[in-house]
Amino acid sequence: GTDVNTWVGCPRVRMHLHYDAKANVFVQLRGAKRFTLFAADAVRHLRVFPYGHPQQRSSQLASAAAAAAVVAPTVVDVEAGDVLYVPAYVWHEVETVPSEVSLSVNIFSLERATNRAYRAWHTPMPFESHWSVPRRLRHVCAYMVAIEAVTAA
Repeated sequence: GTDVNTWVGCPRVRMHLHYDAKANVFVQLRGAKRFTLFAADAVRHLRVFPYGHPQQRSSQLASAAAAAAVVAPTVVDVEAGDVLYVPAYVWHEVETVPSEVSLSVNIFSLERATNRAYRAWHTPMPFESHWSVPRRLRHVCAYMVAIEAVTAA
């Protein structure tokens, strides 16, 4: 199935190092976030919680910085208007940059996620820089629904 989420983040809020079982098409609407991503072979250095633990998809390390001391990550800064595709099972940490509140929308999907990401990447974003945040949010939601309809056919 597919899940659409809206995320509001205060400055310096960090989502602990983890992986998602679904692919993620992430759209940044306001502010910025930093994604720290690790290659699949880094898992042996991430001190993963065991299966069955309430945080089984998370690392026991305090932050991605601790893992970066052993394994080189890829760091991506996502700003307003950017789209980032994170495949399922990619280890990552997400942090709101310290300057302002962040607003984001994402689609988690088990099916056809790659096709959705490709279409999202090659379709112009449905808003202008001078639009208000509520207007951007309405248009991005409509954009996500349109991509879902096209890729579901």
